[in-house]
Amino acid sequence: MDARVPAGELLALVREIFERCDMASPDAALLADTLVTADLGGVNSHGVLRVPDYVRKLTGQGVDPRGRPELVRDSGACIVVSGRNSMGQIGARFAMQLAIERAREHGIAAAAVRDSNHCGAVGYFAEQALAHEMIGLATTNSLPTMAPWGGAERVLGINPLAVAIPAGAERPILYDAAFSGSSHGKIRVHRQKGLPIPDDWALDRDGRVNEGLLLRGEALAWAAVRA
Repeated sequence: MDARVPAGELLALVREIFERCDMASPDAALLADTLVTADLGGVNSHGVLRVPDYVRKLTGQGVDPRGRPELVRDSGACIVVSGRNSMGQIGARFAMQLAIERAREHGIAAAAVRDSNHCGAVGYFAEQALAHEMIGLATTNSLPTMAPWGGAERVLGINPLAVAIPAGAERPILYDAAFSGSSHGKIRVHRQKGLPIPDDWALDRDGRVNEGLLLRGEALAWAAVRA
């Protein structure tokens, strides 16, 4: 039976965990909110499942818990932000806020982020534009985890893309997906629950399509997401 935790309690707990990783309280709150919001939206692959990974990044894998993003190139409607090795969510929010300000001035704006890290579900940042009656678009590159058609090795990133479109009195339109059959996070959710992954989600090391395979242990490390 799945355990249920009130969202407010979960948010407070996750925020405290990140604060204990030496993050400033506002940054820890943002990072926690992105994960809990993903879970509330049913996107468990990018929810609190990621907390142990993020803790490792912040405490032993070189991500700076106190990193402060900064504007490093300014061409009016086009800007470049350095995440300064902060968690990706910190740089992404900073860049989106600047892009919204510049779009208000120029009618359109684009912000690129470098020197960054994993930023979670990109739809969270595309949605920030909605409160300003703007269309928001957020995307990112990613590590190679996807095999090209007919291949078996991880060559391509799944490169997620999110678009948020205001719709007046109606509910806004939000598209948030990636260019793969699934994500590693979803495979991990199935693994935690002891469930087989759906067909066509992954390939084995020989390039064979998964057929309801229950991935365990090191098998998950070599499963390549199919295009």
